[in-house]
Amino acid sequence: MYKITLYNIKVTNQGDNMSTKSLYTIRKYDGDDRYSYAVFLKSDLPKGRRGVIFYGEAKPRYCGLSRDQANYYKGTLDKKASPPKAKSSKTLTEILMKKWGY
Repeated sequence: MYKITLYNIKVTNQGDNMSTKSLYTIRKYDGDDRYSYAVFLKSDLPKGRRGVIFYGEAKPRYCGLSRDQANYYKGTLDKKASPPKAKSSKTLTEILMKKWGY
């Protein structure tokens, strides 16, 4: 005989509770020309660093981009990093009861 214990766990949309800050940033990388923009993970950059980032200070996700291209790649990375949205806010108990036919 199996004993099934159901817990009343609320399933919510995690995207509503999380901040909408981006995990990525765009900076100049190894140069000062039109195609020297790069996309970095914010946590990889040195704390308080402003201006051009040089080789060895941080590893870019994408580099050699124009500003428009960098904005595109930053947007795609932010979409991948965002959590999936839940379809309902039912409790886990309600979902399992419906699935099992109770």
